[in-house]
Amino acid sequence: EKVELTFWRAGTDTLETEYWERVIEEFESKNPNISVALTSIPWGNDIETKLNAAYISNTAPDVISYSIASVAARASMGHYASLDKYVANWEGKDNMVEKVLNAGVYDGQVYGLGFIPDPRIFVWRKDYFREAGLDPEKPPTTWEELRDYAIKLTVKEGGATTRAGFHFKSEVNNGDAAQDWQSFALQNGSGIIDTDNHVALFADDAGIEAAEFLADLAMQGVTFMGKQDQDPFTAGKSAMTYANPGTVRALINDQPELKDEIGYGLPVQKLQNATFAGLRLMFMGSKTKQSDAAWKFIEHTLSEEETWKRYEQMEVPVVLNSLKDRYIQDNPIINGAIYEGVEVGQGYPRVPYSFTYMEIISRALQQAYYGDKPAREAFLEAKAEFERQLPD
Repeated sequence: EKVELTFWRAGTDTLETEYWERVIEEFESKNPNISVALTSIPWGNDIETKLNAAYISNTAPDVISYSIASVAARASMGHYASLDKYVANWEGKDNMVEKVLNAGVYDGQVYGLGFIPDPRIFVWRKDYFREAGLDPEKPPTTWEELRDYAIKLTVKEGGATTRAGFHFKSEVNNGDAAQDWQSFALQNGSGIIDTDNHVALFADDAGIEAAEFLADLAMQGVTFMGKQDQDPFTAGKSAMTYANPGTVRALINDQPELKDEIGYGLPVQKLQNATFAGLRLMFMGSKTKQSDAAWKFIEHTLSEEETWKRYEQMEVPVVLNSLKDRYIQDNPIINGAIYEGVEVGQGYPRVPYSFTYMEIISRALQQAYYGDKPAREAFLEAKAEFERQLPD
C-alpha cells in the first residue's frame, strides 16, 4: 500500500533544504511504498501559527522537525504523539547521548528525538587578540578573565562602541537575552526553574549574580545593545562571543581566510562547566494515520549512517555515543569544543510556558543592562510577574 507522509520542518535555509531533499530521496529508495512531502516553514511566528491552524483544521503533518522549546508546549496540547512504544524496542536508544535523549521527554513519556544539537560554544578572533596584546591561544577561562579581556578588546570611537569585546544578546523577543544569561547562570549554579513544581529559581543569588556580571559589562560598553541587523561576530564586529556552530561554519564558508583566525574553547567556568544549548528534534504528529511509516522516517534520520552523513553535509554535531571518537578525531579542536557543549548544554526549560518564561527573564535583563534598575530588583520583580502569570 502506498503511503504519503507530510513532513514540516522549521527553517528555510538552502543548506538544510538540500540536506532534506537528499535524505528523502534515499529514504524513498529504501522504502518504495512511502513518499515524503517536505514543507519548509520560517522560524518564529510563522511555524507557530501554521501548526496551530493545522491542528484546528485537521491538516496537521505526520512528522515535524522543530525545537526543544516546543516539547512541553505541544505535547501538553496533544499535538505530538508519544513515541514510547517505538523507542522501547528501538536499538538506537542506548546509543544516544543521554542528555539529548532526555530532552525529548515530557511528563514521563518520549515525544521527540533530538538530532540537530545547537550548543553555544565560546569563540574568539585570534587576530583581534594579537591586536590587543593578548595571547591568541589563551582565551579567558574565568569570569574575571573574561571581564578583563572584554574591556581590552573593546574598540570605541567618540565614546561609542564600534567593536564589541564580548557580545551577548539583550533582545527580549524569543527570550534571546535569557539564552546568553542562562549560560552564566548555569555556570554559577543557578537552578533556573523547578520544572516539576513550576517554581521560578532564576532569581536565586546565583542567577542574580550572573545578571549583575553581564549588566556590569553592558554598562562598560563591551557589547552592542538592542537588535543587530547582522550577528556582530559574523560581521567582524565582536572579538568574543557564545555562538552556535552553524554561525561559525557560515562565517568560514563566506570568508575562508578566517579559518585559522577563529579560536574555539570550552565555556568560561565559574562553579561548573555549562552553556546554553538549543536542540532540533523529530516529532510525530498526534493526528497521523501513518504512525508506522512516520516512525520509519524518524528512525532513518536517527540512524548511525545518516547521523554521520548529516555531519559531513552540514557539519552538525553528532548525538550518538558510537560516533563520538570519530567526530572529535575528524577535527579535534573545533569538534571537541562542540561535543563538550552538547554534553553540558541545557536548553529552554521543558514547560508549556517556556517562551513566556524566557521573555520575562529577558525583560528583567534589559532593564539591568540599560541601567533602568539594579539587576536584583529587576529579577525579583520578574519572579513576581512570573508567579502572577503562572495560573494562566
